Formats: sequence, structure tokens, C-alpha cells
Amino acid sequence: MVSRTSRDRRANNTNTPDHSGGYHLDWMFTKHDLANDLPWGREFSLCGRAGSKAENDRKITSNALRIQKTLRDMHWSLIEDIATTGRGMVSKPVLNSFVKLLMPGFLSSYFFIRIILVVYVGAGFYASVGLQDFDIPMKYDHP
Repeated sequence: MVSRTSRDRRANNTNTPDHSGGYHLDWMFTKHDLANDLPWGREFSLCGRAGSKAENDRKITSNALRIQKTLRDMHWSLIEDIATTGRGMVSKPVLNSFVKLLMPGFLSSYFFIRIILVVYVGAGFYASVGLQDFDIPMKYDHP
């Protein structure tokens, strides 16, 4: 599935290769069947899969960076659409709420899950936090 944010980024960035990140991720919490000309149906989180190998640290790291970048782009795309819908005018309460919108991401590989949170801190800057890394138990007596 290709997200609306990925399509927007591909259309707006002339130097982005066709195989760059964000185009092959599973998107959650969205409604894609709305009209293409409407700004609604935007994504607020994503899930990515780094493969099925037990020791896949390099791919997990590269995919985590891709997820962070895509979450940032998803948030920025949402801000741009709100401003466009308001014809360039954004009320102060809406502007203040941009920093309160948290963008979670989930990355899985084998029985490993990483939870990432991207937050807009203002002035065009974002912060990313790795909330948790954990292994899903494979046996009943697994600690």
C-alpha cells in the first residue's frame, strides 16, 4: 500500500529515487476511500517490517531511520494540508495543537518489536524517541 504522504513526498521531491523509503510500509489509523481532493484520510502512525531473520540488526536500524523520516513527513504533510484548507490561515489553538500530535511507529523483525515516537518540537524541528525494544516470548516459560 502506498500512503498519501508518500505520494505527496514523491511528487514534491525531485531528487527522491523511486525506491526511497516510505512507499512500502503498512499504514494504520486511516481512511483511504475518501476523495483524492480532500485533505482527510491522513495517517497518524505506521508499522514497518524488517524481515524474518533472528539477527537482523542492520536492517532494523535502517528501517527505523526510514520510519522516523516517514513519520516526520506524515506530520508535516498534515500541517501543510490544514494550512491549505484554511487558505494559509491557521488559528492559534490549531497551531498550538501541532506540537501535541504524537506520531508513533512500530517496527517488527522476527519476534522483535521496536516502538518509535516522533514529536514536532516547533520551528520545523522534530525529535524522535525509541520508546521500547522488546522480544515477543516464543515459549510459555520465557521471561
